[in-house]
Amino acid sequence: MAECACICIDNNDDYPEIHSEKRQKARKEHKCCECGRVIEKGETYECASGKWEGDFRVYKTCEECLDIRSTFFCGGFTYTCVHEYLWNHLQEMDGEISKDCLAELDTKANEIVCNMIKRIQEE
Repeated sequence: MAECACICIDNNDDYPEIHSEKRQKARKEHKCCECGRVIEKGETYECASGKWEGDFRVYKTCEECLDIRSTFFCGGFTYTCVHEYLWNHLQEMDGEISKDCLAELDTKANEIVCNMIKRIQEE
């Protein structure tokens, strides 16, 4: 496995009191908590639920965002912030990341990251 960029965030105060994650097939449409796209019936997604600071929350994440998260985030992450933190990281790197990192992503996730890089390079 190639060495990829590692986005480390300080989320020490955001650990859940209880937490559960499972991959499942959608029986109805859901909205991805990261990118906002509709997770279609029949697609696999991650359903994470838990209790943070006394509040019960559920986060549904599409396969592309899971792929981005597992490739770029080695030191933890915050639900709903993966794209924001990736964007900030890519901006700090002037859109320059290892081609090996991109090669690890599936086609759709690769396209998402490449589009971010393209937008940064056009700025």
